[in-house]
Parts: sequence; structure tokens; C-alpha cells
Amino acid sequence: MVAESHNTTFWTYLLFSPGTGKLYISQTADLEARLQRHNQGRVRSTRAYRPWHLLAAWPYHSRNRSMQAERKLKALKSKRAVLEFIEESPPPVVCSLAMAQLKLIISSPGTAAEN
Repeated sequence: MVAESHNTTFWTYLLFSPGTGKLYISQTADLEARLQRHNQGRVRSTRAYRPWHLLAAWPYHSRNRSMQAERKLKALKSKRAVLEFIEESPPPVVCSLAMAQLKLIISSPGTAAEN
């Protein structure tokens, strides 16, 4: 567990699985290490949907604020709503390729765009 200090940045992040079109939302104090754990299969809930690409990330100065942002994103419930949120409030970290892939999935007929 990471102790909160003035120097610690907590991240609310959004991952995208291009193979499945799934999104994953969480928060962490070490974004790079956490993404690596997801892609190594060391996170049970994301293991089956690898590889994961970082779609967007928002920095916060406290874990509490990061967790609030995580809950807000999870409440959006659909890929389309998440995409609209990102476009309306661009995060400081965003992957253009993953965004383009997500837009393609949402706009393709016959896909589960709302899941």
C-alpha cells in the first residue's frame, strides 16, 4: 500500500482491450507498474482480455479524489458515454490509437457499443 504524501500522484485510469472491445476502469499510485501487471496476467479480473492499452489517465493528489473519479467513470455504464466524457473533459494522458479503435467499435453496426 502506498502512503499518501504531497509528492504522490494517484491515477484514475481507463484501459481498453482492442481484441475484445472491453473497458476497465480503476485507480493506482503507480500507473506504469499497474499497466504492466494487467498485461502480464497478474490481475485476475483483466487476465482473460489481454492485451490492454492505456486509453486515458487523470492524475490526483489524493487517493480519495482518485477513487471519486473512478466511481464517476464507472457510473457512466457505456462505452459511448465514456468516450463522450473523455472528449468533453480531455485527460492529460490519452492514447490516440486506443481512442480511434474505441470509436471504430462504437460506430460499427452490430457491435455491443453500449457494453
